[in-house]
Amino acid sequence: MLADYVAYHSVRKMGRDFTPGKGPYVFLSGKSRTFLEKVIGREVWVVTGTPGPDGKTIFRLAAVYTPDEVTQGSDVFLVKGTRGHGFKPPIELNDLPWFESLYREQHNFSYGMSRIRDENVIQALYALLPKKRR
Repeated sequence: MLADYVAYHSVRKMGRDFTPGKGPYVFLSGKSRTFLEKVIGREVWVVTGTPGPDGKTIFRLAAVYTPDEVTQGSDVFLVKGTRGHGFKPPIELNDLPWFESLYREQHNFSYGMSRIRDENVIQALYALLPKKRR
């Protein structure tokens, strides 16, 4: 079984939203190159976190893409891919029944980029894709 990963983009920390186009898709990461090279050829689900009006974070699924390469940036690595899907508009995740499981598994997204281990979550993510991308 191939592994799927989640990449968390905090709008508060980054100072801007993650806005996928039609590619290339790029995610910045401070993880080790050795770890990041494991995601090449895998699906990476990009979740963003934006402060809501009540101060609670609103989590959204912004994109899914397949990285082709990892390159060195100025102080981080760039995980790049040309094949993917941007969700327009991004899909709000907070109230979906499986989201709490992903949130806990990812330790409140403190890992930045990490493997998704819950197969039910992976299946739920794929169900959000348009049929032509599944």
